[in-house]
Amino acid sequence: MKRPWSDIQRESSADDAWLETMLRAARSPAIDDDGFCAGVLARVAAWPAVLAPAAALATVRRAESREQANRRWTIAGTLAGTLVAVLAGSHGPADGVDPTTVLLPGLALLLGSTVLAGLAISRS
Repeated sequence: MKRPWSDIQRESSADDAWLETMLRAARSPAIDDDGFCAGVLARVAAWPAVLAPAAALATVRRAESREQANRRWTIAGTLAGTLVAVLAGSHGPADGVDPTTVLLPGLALLLGSTVLAGLAISRS
């Protein structure tokens, strides 16, 4: 025999009340965030959700130009280092040569390229 729908609803609501009571008793206490969540939500709401197409394109182009400058300076530094290594090793063994006369031009070139790379990166 089928039970009436009202009986099923009463049992369900009694079970729901018991379950809700148990869940409320087991929950953790509220976390005091000192307005952190509200502050974060206010900052997120202040920023536009989507960049304007022109602003997005400008951002991408700036990033690409920085990447190209970094790539150029990396290639230039590699070529300069290779040139210094080839020139330093092309004279063969140097018996009476002071090591500083061989290493000093390479060190100056390394220092100069590092400074120029830093300037180029900071301006891009």
